[in-house]
Amino acid sequence: MAERKRHKKPPLLYDAAGRPVERDNQSLPKPKIHKPIPPKTPPRQPKARKRFWQLVGAAATIIALGEFAYSFRPQIRIDRDISVNEKDPFATVFIISNIGRIALNDLVFDCVLNAPPMVTNARAAANGKDSRQVLNQRGVNVLAPGDRVTKYCGFAGPNFPLNATIDFDVGYSVWGLGRRAASARFISEKDGNGITKWLVDPR
Repeated sequence: MAERKRHKKPPLLYDAAGRPVERDNQSLPKPKIHKPIPPKTPPRQPKARKRFWQLVGAAATIIALGEFAYSFRPQIRIDRDISVNEKDPFATVFIISNIGRIALNDLVFDCVLNAPPMVTNARAAANGKDSRQVLNQRGVNVLAPGDRVTKYCGFAGPNFPLNATIDFDVGYSVWGLGRRAASARFISEKDGNGITKWLVDPR
């Protein structure tokens, strides 16, 4: 008879005292498998919210640049000064002031008188060769911030009607902005003492 195959018994296990103990697969502790913990990522903002804040930042930048440019815009003011001769209405002196933060260059001046129906668009330039002939005054090369200059119109006449107008025009250059102009209109009216003066036209 063929010999039966003998199954090899698994080797015995021994306790701490050297005594054999039966193998019990279920009694053996199963090794613990530690799964790697993925790193925490910050929650993602929705695309619409992210786009919104990008637009807010861009708008704030544009507004800041606009305010900066506006604060450095050229500013000029034309006022009426005292009259050097109250009997001569055209002896009034006009003040041109640079109230901005940048210098004004190559200033030229011009007066246009209207007193219909006698006078219409009469002009007296106050620059270059005409300034020496008509006003005996020259143009101004540079008007720094805070500075001012006085000019008068070159008309002559002891009397002029009420509601006559003078347009005092100023042409000037600003670096990077080119040629620019400013104007102020004055109207003839009588004050409380009955003296005719040039007053700023509110219109």
